[in-house]
Amino acid sequence: MQNAYTPIGDSMKKITLLPFLISLCSIVLSACTPEGNCNILLFTDTLNRINGNRLISLSSYIADDDGYRLLLKSEEKEVLLTATENEKGEITKIRLSVSKLDEKGQIKAVTPGQGEFFRSEAAKALEAFTLSEKKKCEEAVKKILPLKSEDFSKTGELTLDIEEYHLVYYSNKICCQFTVTNSFLEPTETTHKPESRPLYGVTANTIASEF
Repeated sequence: MQNAYTPIGDSMKKITLLPFLISLCSIVLSACTPEGNCNILLFTDTLNRINGNRLISLSSYIADDDGYRLLLKSEEKEVLLTATENEKGEITKIRLSVSKLDEKGQIKAVTPGQGEFFRSEAAKALEAFTLSEKKKCEEAVKKILPLKSEDFSKTGELTLDIEEYHLVYYSNKICCQFTVTNSFLEPTETTHKPESRPLYGVTANTIASEF
């Protein structure tokens, strides 16, 4: 008569391996789903790696109820970076802003140097937030941000979706903003406006009319 039992040694091996397999599955699943999202520490570490010679510490940020603010500077060029987080400490969106006002509150033109700095910082922040390839982020920025400094003076909105991220370029009379939202953490809805025209001859997924 054949024995209808499992040797004790084999049973113990299965019991010992079970927690390990469950743990391994959890790690794999969390890497493929929106559970393990970017926080301010990961974002800052990645941004520092991308920048190389410019180090940002957590103390560099100004913290508020919604997240963090940081002024990025290079000589006389400035871009304001904001990172919004949820109650779990996950970054839901980042935004870069460049002002069209001088110190006296008068309208000023965005210089070629300021425009280039804005595009460069936007590509770096996009790479740090999405953890996408550098080339892919640079191409996305070229699609949605003005390539000529005079086009920053135009007002309007462009949107572009890349995988689970929603990109928006918004321009009014006093500032330009580039926003990247994690659509898993903060679902976005595309709004369609009645009259639409290109801002500067670049067509993205959605081109909205003047504000």
